[in-house]
Parts: sequence; structure tokens; C-alpha cells
Amino acid sequence: MKDIQLVISRSDVHDYVGGLWKTDIFRQSHQSGAFVHGIVDQFAKLPRLFCETTNDNLERAHFSTWWGAMMLRHDYDNPVIADLYLLHEMQHAGTMPYRAGLSHKAFCEKMEFNELGASVLSEIQVYFEMPGLRESSFAHPIYADRYLADPAMQALWRENREVAIETIKLMRRNIMIGNEHDLDIAELWIRKFNQQNAAYALVWHSRYDEIERHMVDFQNAAYLVGRREAIELHRDWLDAEADKDPIDHIPFREEAEISTKFYWKNKREYQAAMKVEADRLRQHMVTDPVLQQEIVRRILAKNIGDQPDCAIHSLGTIRLPGDRDASLHVRHAVDAVIVDDFGYVVLITREDNPGAGLKALPGIFIRSTGGPDGVEQDLAAIYRAAATETGIDKRVLENAQVIPLGPRVYDRSFDIRTAWADIPGTGIGAGDLFAVSTKGFCLRVKENLTQVPLKAGAGAKKVSVATIEGLTPDQFGIPDHLPMIRASKKAIADNLG
Repeated sequence: MKDIQLVISRSDVHDYVGGLWKTDIFRQSHQSGAFVHGIVDQFAKLPRLFCETTNDNLERAHFSTWWGAMMLRHDYDNPVIADLYLLHEMQHAGTMPYRAGLSHKAFCEKMEFNELGASVLSEIQVYFEMPGLRESSFAHPIYADRYLADPAMQALWRENREVAIETIKLMRRNIMIGNEHDLDIAELWIRKFNQQNAAYALVWHSRYDEIERHMVDFQNAAYLVGRREAIELHRDWLDAEADKDPIDHIPFREEAEISTKFYWKNKREYQAAMKVEADRLRQHMVTDPVLQQEIVRRILAKNIGDQPDCAIHSLGTIRLPGDRDASLHVRHAVDAVIVDDFGYVVLITREDNPGAGLKALPGIFIRSTGGPDGVEQDLAAIYRAAATETGIDKRVLENAQVIPLGPRVYDRSFDIRTAWADIPGTGIGAGDLFAVSTKGFCLRVKENLTQVPLKAGAGAKKVSVATIEGLTPDQFGIPDHLPMIRASKKAIADNLG
């Protein structure tokens, strides 16, 4: 534990947390007084202590939120997941009750219910509260997907939000402690993580009441004496515990050493399982040339036009090999050609098919909206694609010259996919087929791209800057991306001329 920051007043807590958000969607929800603001405001009812780890291997396994230390993490590749982690920990801290003299059984139940509330909020509820977030979070299926794709749950959420939340808690609790049944991969890991939390309670069997008593005193001091005095006494308590560890200055080092063994074992197994699942899902591409041609023919016959009036168009059903009928859709996307005047272009390395492991342009699916048009406009989507997949500062993007690269393209037989699961908010179900139309836009930035900070986002294995002249077709996993880059060069030359 090092670099301790004491954050005293409620407004200071809001300001401090506001500076931690990695994504605009969380930042805006906080600033606008929406869903995230409510979570932060509850968290801010006590003064808070933030700190860095001195030994991440040990302290990552600590449940430091319980004993009043918010350990900051900086190693998430996906900024949305980083913000989800912060939200989860603030919900833990903001709703944690403390009581001296609890039986160990009551303590265990308290911790289980606190974990249930934080997990439902940050792993399920957040996707209902913040539409569009799911597509930017995890590449593998998550437990929330079944509810996001369930019309009955969507209706319950609209009409009776509180009962919807309690229903989801009930279902998740049933997986945590219910009778054994055939668990899918998401349910299996909910069960395993609950077992991990039970192990934490055993680790703290001889000291949990000591922690509870101190946290009750801290809470009372904050409300009855003063927030500054309370958090300073709390810091001194934690420092005194950390001083017992001459190696890393970690509070409760013995408990950390015990916890770390099962924490990292579970984490490695979970990451391996999710990688296997994500790799399996990436293979779901339509490769039969006869089927590809028929799907493209249907799309072109639909005559959708350059600016779709909805994010996804249904094309009825289609007969697949093996005499199975599947629903067919076309889903609309945009691709961003981010270039400068120095001969550079920003490219991602794709995580998913088509073109997994190869270079591609940043791209994103357009969204349905509640506005009068019913669908996100291409220009808004292109800014979102560029920011989400490359991490480029939005001010750089907003100052760029934007040039459309011709009409929307529908004849793309190489990008027809089988949905591996229900896709929330789209009407596309598991086993359905969907083709992808796209429209390219050139974003000509003023800066030299080699000097612009980049960070890969959802769907991007990595992001980099390449010299346009050195690019060849075999480097690209999506065949029409290099032609878009070349079209950008011509469009800029024409525009200058």
C-alpha cells in the first residue's frame, strides 16, 4: 500500500472519481446526474482512502474495499472494463454494512449479499441503464446476455425496474447457492467465484470482528465527529497494520498470502476458459459460396440505400445446408480511415473474424436510437468507432477533416456471420445469420499520427500506426479495407485540388 490519497468531502469524492473514468459513457453518466452519479453519490457518503499497490500479486487478492482502502488498478486493456471494475468496487464500498459482534455465519451472509448486489449492478444492471455499453465490454458471452435478449425481462425492466432488479438478484443467487444443475459457462463461473468468496470468509475467521469493529468506529466518527478526523484515524490504523510488514508495507499480509493462492488460480482458469470460448465464437463465419451469393442477392434486392433508416434490416429466413431454416439480417457499420499529412494511417489488429489476427480499419456497428430518426447517423458512429477502437482523444478526431468515401457497400460476401448467441438489443438470435454493410469515412487529422497516444479498445487486439505506402493486401483480414485507405488518399488529393 503506497501513495495514499485521502478524499474528504462528498464533492471532493465526486471530483476525484470523475478523474478516474476512462470512457466518455461513464464520465457523462456521472456528470449528468444519471445512473453512475447515483452510485458515486452513495459511495461519497463516507470520506474515502485511495492508494496504489506495492505488491500487486498479493494485494490484488485482498478484499481491501471491505476494510476501507480503494486499490487503484491500471492494467485493463479495455477502458470499459476498467470503468466497470471501478463501478463494482464503489458499489461494494458504498453499500457495505458494518456491525460489531456478528457471528461468523452472519458475517459470511453479509459478505455474500454485498457481493450479490455489487455483481448484479456492475455485471447486469449497468447494461440496462447504459444502452450500447455491452458491445464495448467483453468479447465472450456474459451472464447478462440472457436478460438483455429476453423480451419479457426487457418489458419488466421498462414497467417495473425495481422488481426486475430483484428478479435478477434472485436468479443469480439461485446459481450461487442453489441445487446443482446443468450450468453454462457463465453460470459455472458465478458458482466458482461464490466459492472463492466463501474461502475469503474462512481466511478472515479469526480477525473479521476486529475489522468490523474498526469500520463501525470509522463510520461513527465520520458522522458524529468529522469526516477529516475520521479518515485520518482510519489511515493511521491501516498504516499501523502495514508497518507490521517490513517487505511491502501491506496491511494484513498473512491474510493476503493465503488469499492469493486461490485467487490467482481461479483467475488463470477463468481467463483460459474465456479465451477458449471467445476463440470458439470467432469461427462463426459463413463460407459456403452459393449461400454467400444468395444472401448478397437478397440484400441488394432490398435496395436499402446509402443512409439506412434502421440499424438492422430483417431479410426473412433462408434455408441452410442440412435443411435448417435461419433468420437472415443485414447489420450496418461504418469504418474509419484515420490518416495524416505525413503518410500514416491508424490500423487495428482484429480479435475476431473476419480477419482475426490481421490488420483492419477501426469500425463499429451503428446503433438504434430513441430519437426521431430511429438510428445513429453515420458521422456520429464514425467518431465513436475511431475513439472506441483506437483511444485517440476526441478533440483530435473532432478537429479532423471528414470525407465520405463513396456510398454504402452491401456486396460483401466475405463478411456474413452466424450469431453465436442472442445479440442484445438487435433482434438477432443465436443461430441467425447476419451480413454486414459498411460505409467508409476518411478522418484527416492535423497531427502527426506517430505522436498521437493510442490505446486498443473493444474488438481490437492492438492498435498501431502504419506507413500507407508499405501496406499490401495480404496484411488485411477484411478485403475492402486497403481499397478504402487508397480511396482516402485520392479523396484528399481531389479535395486539395
